[in-house]
Amino acid sequence: MVFATLYSMWQDARVRKALPEEWKRAGDFLHWATANGYKAEFGYKGEFSPESCASSIPTSKPDLVSEHTLAELKAMAAERGIELGDAKTKRDIAALLTEE
Repeated sequence: MVFATLYSMWQDARVRKALPEEWKRAGDFLHWATANGYKAEFGYKGEFSPESCASSIPTSKPDLVSEHTLAELKAMAAERGIELGDAKTKRDIAALLTEE
């Protein structure tokens, strides 16, 4: 199911009488979508609800390189039992950590 806009997604649910209590007004849904980074192209599975829409928001992996120091990345690898081998840079170690 592909919707052109958030408003048309809300309007479709209204026509089908499938609006949750939280989104009885289009503005409520649009506010929720903006606050949560939700886009119409994410769609949803099941009923039109905050939970179904939220579960369809893609999640991205944390950026280990910018969020941690080299020492922290080495410690994370050690805690997980990951052998660093030739990995010496933050980027190399982060790649090993995200391969799991």
